[in-house]
Amino acid sequence: MKKLQRIWKYVFLSSLACLGFITALVFIWPQKPYTPYQTSETLSTTARAYPIPKMPEGWTWQYYTAPDGARLHYGHTKINPNKANVLLIPGYTGTALTYGDYAQAFHAQGYNVFAVDVRGHGKSARALINHKKNPNPEKAWVKNFEVYTSDLNALLHTINQKNPQPVFVLASSFGAHITYRTLVKYPNSTIAGALLLAPAFEPKTTPFPLFFARAMINSARLLGKGTAYAVGQKDWAPYTTDFTQATHCSSAPQRLYKTDSLYALDPSLRVSGPTNQWLGLLIESGKKVTRPQFIKQVNTPHYMIFASDDKVINNAPAIRACTANAMCQSITFPQTGHCLNLERDEVVENTVQNLFALINNTPIITP
Repeated sequence: MKKLQRIWKYVFLSSLACLGFITALVFIWPQKPYTPYQTSETLSTTARAYPIPKMPEGWTWQYYTAPDGARLHYGHTKINPNKANVLLIPGYTGTALTYGDYAQAFHAQGYNVFAVDVRGHGKSARALINHKKNPNPEKAWVKNFEVYTSDLNALLHTINQKNPQPVFVLASSFGAHITYRTLVKYPNSTIAGALLLAPAFEPKTTPFPLFFARAMINSARLLGKGTAYAVGQKDWAPYTTDFTQATHCSSAPQRLYKTDSLYALDPSLRVSGPTNQWLGLLIESGKKVTRPQFIKQVNTPHYMIFASDDKVINNAPAIRACTANAMCQSITFPQTGHCLNLERDEVVENTVQNLFALINNTPIITP
């Protein structure tokens, strides 16, 4: 027993020492000035040739105003007052500009399709673009995650003004997190159903255990480094310049590089790795909304689809949340990565059909 106690004491003290060292390093190490990735001519040629489906005919891009005055970018098809609304919400680093294939699929069935650039993404407002000390338009930064919930609620009101029909949401990763938060806070919103792809409630923090990573992140925030990148994160650069490769994110290179193609050609759209502030808030929010008292507040039908080989998100909290709520059903797709919205045809087709199932109240859920 004494030997075991000594081992645990050693592990504990070593962890504290390591945490102290890394925290001091984070505090002392200066933030690098923002220098956008320079796209080579070869990559530009590859990006221009990459297939990005266009939005349906008659699509209109515009802005709505968030409660705090921020201008947020969204678009929609021509309104059909007799049909329901479908809202597409991208995940972290994503932009609505890459959702043309989904918009076309739902518009072809007569539905009104809306798509939004989440705050800090795409053409929506960016918090640190004019930061006094370290301006960087690529960093997604907010004071708290409640702002995302308020943003989405304001968009729902905007949609309702254009077409007072129910809204069915297709949301990916962090977009799924925002949607779930909104279902918790606004159980009587106009959202009538939600399909959540790989909901980002708890990030994987390899090589550090979550508790250790969280301690480092929160220490950095306390030391005034909230706007600095979390350990291992940096300004945007393409994962690879070979757009024919599958990666841990998706097995379908024909879809996987839509965002990178846009980013390579238009630096103003880029979103980088998460800051200490953003990642810390994500972890806190994920823990909060998956507590039993919050799960039971979600009374809207919703599906969750998980990736079997997700290297970005730990599925366990979302699976527990879904299992504990009778309004939720879930499936896990084999041989898939975190970017389910960019996966192979089989997965995309299942996603589309499952949203139709939610709209028509005729569950499909496979595999």
